[in-house]
Amino acid sequence: MTITLDYSDLQFDDDRAVLLADENDFHYELLFARIVFRVDAADFTLEGDEAPPLLDFSFALRTLAASLADGESDSYKSPTAWARITFTRSGEQVAISASFTEATATVGLTELQDATATFHARVIQDLLIRYPALGENPGAQKFLVPDPAQPLE
Repeated sequence: MTITLDYSDLQFDDDRAVLLADENDFHYELLFARIVFRVDAADFTLEGDEAPPLLDFSFALRTLAASLADGESDSYKSPTAWARITFTRSGEQVAISASFTEATATVGLTELQDATATFHARVIQDLLIRYPALGENPGAQKFLVPDPAQPLE
């Protein structure tokens, strides 16, 4: 299986708004983007009214993939729309489904973890290039942790 995780159409917000934002702003108000999420032919892309805040999405997906226990099901629920992507782990396989499409897919746990970690790291890098002082914003701190096993101190 091939996982494609990418984004486009990022709505850059005013630098001051981003640098002064609190955690809730990153969940609900800032940095909306079209999220391309495909597993081979299964398309879980979030766009238009379903487009989520990019930093929230990348952090939530990375964290979900890293912590999904065997036999567990967990979902990314868009904080701004009705969209939900559900991940169900069985052994080393993860089934993916969504509320907005009939598409389903199954991927290896390691592949999902690698894809979500790489995507999140790229989002962090891209946003820190655009907003160099973002790392100093206390409201952004939790979203900028590159590895869920090593939180920022």
